[in-house]
Amino acid sequence: MGVAAEAESAGGSARRRILGLGLGALAALCAVLVRRALEGPPFEPGAPRFWVADRDGGRVVGLDQDLFVAREWCAPWPVALAARADGMLWVLSAVDGRPAGRHELLLLSADGERRAVTSFDGPARLALDERGKAVLLSSGSGARPIVRVDELGRPSVLAALEGALCIAVARGEVLVGDGSGRVHLIASEGGHRTESIGGRLVEAAADAGNGGWWLVDAAPPGRVLRLDSELAVVWVRELAGCARLVPLPAGGRVWVSDGRGDALLRLDDDGRTELELGPLPLAGVHAAVATTDGGLIARAPGALLRWDGEGRRRPGQAGFAFALDVARVPAAAFADPRRERRAGGR
Repeated sequence: MGVAAEAESAGGSARRRILGLGLGALAALCAVLVRRALEGPPFEPGAPRFWVADRDGGRVVGLDQDLFVAREWCAPWPVALAARADGMLWVLSAVDGRPAGRHELLLLSADGERRAVTSFDGPARLALDERGKAVLLSSGSGARPIVRVDELGRPSVLAALEGALCIAVARGEVLVGDGSGRVHLIASEGGHRTESIGGRLVEAAADAGNGGWWLVDAAPPGRVLRLDSELAVVWVRELAGCARLVPLPAGGRVWVSDGRGDALLRLDDDGRTELELGPLPLAGVHAAVATTDGGLIARAPGALLRWDGEGRRRPGQAGFAFALDVARVPAAAFADPRRERRAGGR
């Protein structure tokens, strides 16, 4: 074979190799495009619907409707949360890393920026009023102050009550329960009335939907009480060891612990058990926040468990160092797309 023929043969082989490589690359590209088309767009979580205080993880975590992680902000030893309708979040932090040490109340914007900081000498109970201001029951001996904190971090004392142990806020009023069985109702205009129902009142919650209040009496044998808006007792349910009240968003019903630590109960508007969850799969499970379908998200130290309104288990979320509190973002945050974008920080 001549030199020209050999060169032509070599050139043809090179062209065939290049063509083969090109066809292979094209086939690989087509495979990638087909796979992406079948997989759909990359997953993106929705706006936060719930916030979790991961105390030992030093963070607050925003979860979407399906409990996928949507946001995560650093916060020193967060112990309590209150979510506002505008996407901002109140965070009570034990900044000394001790339950009885100095605490700070932080207001975080939807993008995690600190907007306000208020210091307290010790732990406090945290609630939220209708205007998005924080209301705290401060610790201490003697008369314990009830403090309202605005968006600029400015505190104002509403009252100071001996033996106060728990608070709840609704309709411009602050309800306070104390260790001597007294219930105090502080009105926004400064009025103050007291009723005695006995026992040792350690937990309170407001029925934002129907009006009225729930209280836990820890004195033996233990009771859950329902009060109307005038502080008259509507019903009493004997229930030992109840540690948490979680009202349903629509009002009238409430989730409680049964005190044995192995079941959670949903009580109807007459105090009867309408749904029982148990036995629980983990120790140390406590009711945390109710869902709009009547279900419940419960917290264990390292995870959240979820049940729907019919009592069926649903996927939860794990990976927390110590989940100490959960807050639900108010439904008003999602009334229109613009507010939902603000709640999601987008």
